[in-house]
Amino acid sequence: MSNNLKQILLLFIATLSPFHHAQAAPLTYNDVAPIFLGRCMMCHMPNGIMGDPPENYRLDSYVETLSKSDRARVVPGNALASELYRRIKGYAKPRMPFNGPPFLSEVEVDRIAQWINDGARDANGNLAPDISGSRVRLHGQLTELWALDGLKLSIHSGTRIKKNPAIGSYVRVQGIVGKNAEIHVDRIKRR
Repeated sequence: MSNNLKQILLLFIATLSPFHHAQAAPLTYNDVAPIFLGRCMMCHMPNGIMGDPPENYRLDSYVETLSKSDRARVVPGNALASELYRRIKGYAKPRMPFNGPPFLSEVEVDRIAQWINDGARDANGNLAPDISGSRVRLHGQLTELWALDGLKLSIHSGTRIKKNPAIGSYVRVQGIVGKNAEIHVDRIKRR
């Protein structure tokens, strides 16, 4: 077992303590790594139970969790714009973890959301690097024109709109992360 996995396992065991105190400080990777270890890494690591990680998305380290090699899946400062959060919350299909139900508890989902909203900080509390300009792909329901499950989308003259999405439609959004973690939509398509 690698040192990284041993550290995550020890953090997981530490969170099993019955005494949890409210945290005033922003959450760090150490606060969410045990959740990834316990529920996600069985698939989202090299040679996981499904072979290669689904869509090559690994959750076995901080660097891999924030990787934007093909697209950003975590948008620091904006959980609702983060594919990781949208999958575990059930806004995007298939909901994760794939072997659910049971899915993550609301406490676990909220903890990951808070970590992302706190800036997806590393184990030392440092903010995640700026990902402005990174590509994203999101799935969900248009809850209003133009909002994806409440996430306001930035539509512009170059946005391609396919298959007449309307309020209530399940859609796929492709776009770019802006300076303030907003999503500038290049394409939106009803699924």
